[in-house]
Amino acid sequence: MKTTKITCLIFLLGILLPLAAQKQTKYVDCGDASIYYEVLGEGKPVVILHGGLGNVNGYASLADSLKSAYKVIAVSLRGHNRSTLGNRPYSFDLFAQDIIAILDNEKENKASIIGFSDGGVTAYCLAALYPQRIDRIISLAGCFRYSDYKPEGVNWIKTVTGKQRLGKDASLSDIARMDSLITCMRPLWQTKIYISQEKAAEIKAPTLIIGGDKDFFFSTECFKNAYRTIPNSRLIILPNTGHNLNQPEVIHKFIIPFLKEKSRLLN
Repeated sequence: MKTTKITCLIFLLGILLPLAAQKQTKYVDCGDASIYYEVLGEGKPVVILHGGLGNVNGYASLADSLKSAYKVIAVSLRGHNRSTLGNRPYSFDLFAQDIIAILDNEKENKASIIGFSDGGVTAYCLAALYPQRIDRIISLAGCFRYSDYKPEGVNWIKTVTGKQRLGKDASLSDIARMDSLITCMRPLWQTKIYISQEKAAEIKAPTLIIGGDKDFFFSTECFKNAYRTIPNSRLIILPNTGHNLNQPEVIHKFIIPFLKEKSRLLN
């Protein structure tokens, strides 16, 4: 009988331990919107923020690369994917508030942030507005203001549609929802200043700025300006690289080593 109980216990542990390692899907109530996020792994928290009109699925490879050493919190920004649109005008400060609500919900006092494009802008805002809550940030192709966009980027902002984004085979309901999101995002993108030079200069968290020299939306001067403005920052410009920085080389050569570094001045 004793042997049978031990065997059953081992069997149950064999089921429960893998389940515990699987991702958890969660929501947090932010008043006017419900924000969806996923949690994987254990350890120091690292928040992953996708770009505009994207979703958490696009950064699954990054989350998988980090989950063995960190508690990964992958967020769908408001209006994106399973997060609801809400009824407040969109701003990067509002996105930052949503992330703080998630950290509170997870009972995490401090986290590192990895943000791509709009997520990178949100990372800057988080570090500036909530310095006590942010350990370090990695901004992938993030900018400070609308004027940082190249003319072709401005044209994309003004003309992009749900059908263009999702493709002709997407359902009418999915296209309609994407169009609603674009309606919310377009005024945000066209806001003159996302984060002021003065606020950015107050960022104390160690900051890694990564951009591609062939980015469709931004020139390298955008990334260089962020580097010159943020005191404790490091800049990497990747040659022959476009806007999409979700690449294994970037993850393993730059992102993971930066997260592992002990806190210190980077310059």
